Amino acid sequence: METAERRHLYELGFKVLMALMRCALFAFCVFIMGDTIKPFAGKVSYADLRLIFKADVGRYLGWAICIVFGGSGMVWGIIERELRRREVKRLTRQKIELESRLDPNRTSSGLNSNGENDEEE
Repeated sequence: METAERRHLYELGFKVLMALMRCALFAFCVFIMGDTIKPFAGKVSYADLRLIFKADVGRYLGWAICIVFGGSGMVWGIIERELRRREVKRLTRQKIELESRLDPNRTSSGLNSNGENDEEE
């Protein structure tokens, strides 16, 4: 056998061994969990109470979805407004520089650097 074929056989053997080890680990976990769950069989536990609580909360799921999407929309709007203001400020500086090159006697429109009217108006 060539070394490449041998190496390929070793790799296949290793993969099979790893798969067997994973299956054995899964079986062991199931065995251990079975022993820990047996004492709770047929009894009311905190897990049951939590399940009942979650089912009760399910009635308010529609409101929760509305609040999540409404809040997300508000946050998105606030972020977009801030990004727009930054972009206007950046473009305003560039526009003023270009206009002053073309016409040094040009007067201002009265808008501040954010592109908004002054508070006094």
